[in-house]
Amino acid sequence: MSHPEPEGRVIFDPGLQPERTALSWRRTGLALGVGSLIALKVLPHVFGAYSLLVCALGLTASVAIVFFAERRYAAIQRVLLNSDTDRVPMPSARILAFAAAAVSFAALLMLVAILVHVS
Repeated sequence: MSHPEPEGRVIFDPGLQPERTALSWRRTGLALGVGSLIALKVLPHVFGAYSLLVCALGLTASVAIVFFAERRYAAIQRVLLNSDTDRVPMPSARILAFAAAAVSFAALLMLVAILVHVS
């Protein structure tokens, strides 16, 4: 079902793409949170007290990812359902891209630290 303009031109087909994107970011945040809790169980034997900091940062990042993804989804829905779409800019995804890059970098650092510690 689409929301036509008064002239009959369709602005936005409210398909499921924005919702799928929001769900994927939710899954990412959940996976990061679960991974952080698993690391809380495994890493103290390897890294000691520093692992608590790593786990706390992971849990904080997972909450932030879910929060900003939900905010962005709501903003996108407002923009797409607004009849003046040409005048309203889409919300930026910079915070989510930064979170993804930071988590990837942290995972790489942890992998290197584990490999160095094991060998």
